[in-house]
Amino acid sequence: MTTTNYKFPEIAVGQSQKEVTHNAALLILDNVLGGKLDINVTTADIILTDSQHDGAVYFKFTDTMTAPRAVTFLGRGKICMVEHAALGSHNITLKSGSGAGATVTLAPGSVKLIYIDGANNAVRVTT
Repeated sequence: MTTTNYKFPEIAVGQSQKEVTHNAALLILDNVLGGKLDINVTTADIILTDSQHDGAVYFKFTDTMTAPRAVTFLGRGKICMVEHAALGSHNITLKSGSGAGATVTLAPGSVKLIYIDGANNAVRVTT
């Protein structure tokens, strides 16, 4: 079994070697609270994988953009920092899950603290 939002492994009743499960959960927590991920947005829209979504708190979008791009986070609640560090004059649209909810637009050079609303497939700028 795992936790809902970050898929931390849970220690089972009567489990031997509990330290293995506990240490795995600590590694996930370490990345959630302090991990950074550079994402190349040069050639296509991005749909984050489980490990990308859960593996960082700081997302830096890089390289040269030739067109506007969309980045889709998973439909699970998360607070994170995002930076549009790619070259070019195109915006990046951030969305969550099916993308049916609110989105956030990142202009070139901007940095924002956002909240991924897993319940509503929405991305919101924190204020």
